[in-house]
Amino acid sequence: MRPARGEAHVWRLPTDRYLPACLRPSFKSGRLSLSVWGGSSARGRTPLVHEEGRLNQHKYIDIWHNYLLPFAEAKSGGTSNFKLLDDNCGPHRAGAVRFYMALNRLERVDWAPQSPDMSPIENAWSVLERRLRARPTPPTTLDMLFDALCEECDRLRDSLFAGLSEGMLRRVGALAVASGHSTKC
Repeated sequence: MRPARGEAHVWRLPTDRYLPACLRPSFKSGRLSLSVWGGSSARGRTPLVHEEGRLNQHKYIDIWHNYLLPFAEAKSGGTSNFKLLDDNCGPHRAGAVRFYMALNRLERVDWAPQSPDMSPIENAWSVLERRLRARPTPPTTLDMLFDALCEECDRLRDSLFAGLSEGMLRRVGALAVASGHSTKC
């Protein structure tokens, strides 16, 4: 029986459970998916960070503590001369993240929700994804995918990231751009 919404309901005997006539194939793309965080500014870029599983507010705070704050200290002399531009995904806007930002005097640039086309780091992610797809032998594991992503990122000149960030600086006055991204190959 197939309802109008495309769902399928099947009634069968327990002994018929795995008969081929009772099974419906599902599509699996076979593509690898990797959650990666990185940041850049006109003064440099952070290392790429591979985040296991789904990003939540606690993982995001850990990333900031281990990567973004040391970067701000090294490149800007602290957070007083540092504005953060990130996308508006849920973990970025959680209460614990806002509290952590206040404790560390991190200021966020107001940003239109769901506007990845305006984010300069999305252009960098796009360049990196194109480079990954152009590799002669594609990565076959998540570790290989992350290593390849880091290699391609290292091959990009800092001027690409600085140019993207400087353009954003002129538009919104931000000193840093940070973003998480899901890369697929």
